[in-house]
Amino acid sequence: MLGVSTELDAVTSHSEIVPDTVIFDDFEKFPPTAATVSSSLLLGIGGLPDTKFKSAVDRALADSECYGLENSDIQMSCFFNKALAHVGGDLAKLVPGRVSTEVDVHLAYDTHGIVRKVVV
Repeated sequence: MLGVSTELDAVTSHSEIVPDTVIFDDFEKFPPTAATVSSSLLLGIGGLPDTKFKSAVDRALADSECYGLENSDIQMSCFFNKALAHVGGDLAKLVPGRVSTEVDVHLAYDTHGIVRKVVV
């Protein structure tokens, strides 16, 4: 690591660091360059009732499509996926780079399964 002062400098010289943290609303002070929407992010939003992303979760919970599904497990999965999508959409308006979304590990290499999940 010749000429690099820290390990963080070394890593950031070859890749983009995207913090996976509880959501914060200070985008002016700490402007993100990319984002990942994950279950831990949704949990963080739930713990911060004044965050700007709370409305994205509320929109997901208000989606009547999920209420019509046959059982509570499928309904919860629907609400969760809608919340991921809504938060991702809101982040995409604020972040200049890519916004990625966490997927179920069982679907990691199943393109058709991911598409079916998105359609739900």
